[in-house]
Amino acid sequence: MNKVFNDADNDNNLMLAEILQAKDLGYKYIVIAYEGAGDSGSIDYVGYSNEVEIDYYNQINHEPIPTGNGVLENWAYKVLNNVSDWYNNEGGFGTIILDLYANTYTINNNVRITNIEEEEYTDNII
Repeated sequence: MNKVFNDADNDNNLMLAEILQAKDLGYKYIVIAYEGAGDSGSIDYVGYSNEVEIDYYNQINHEPIPTGNGVLENWAYKVLNNVSDWYNNEGGFGTIILDLYANTYTINNNVRITNIEEEEYTDNII
């Protein structure tokens, strides 16, 4: 029986290729960093790592992914659609850590919130 090859199959195959490439290079994790605010957001970084505690903003042990076919970025945007509002208003930022051996991912999402503190002062006019 022939199976029709569709876009979802292609994306899954490209994703699997990315994971296998990272494993072949000796890495345990793929790190995806994102940030957004003011009604827009973007994937800022995709890289391989051997450390689970990733501090993307200090650039610890990251190397760029050489294939650049965009499948990880597309996957990340789909996953982030189910995450707290990371791109509207004050926005947010975070990382998605793909554990290549456990076949799981973890999202570390940070939502920016503006607090308002009201203070009242009363004094004599004159």
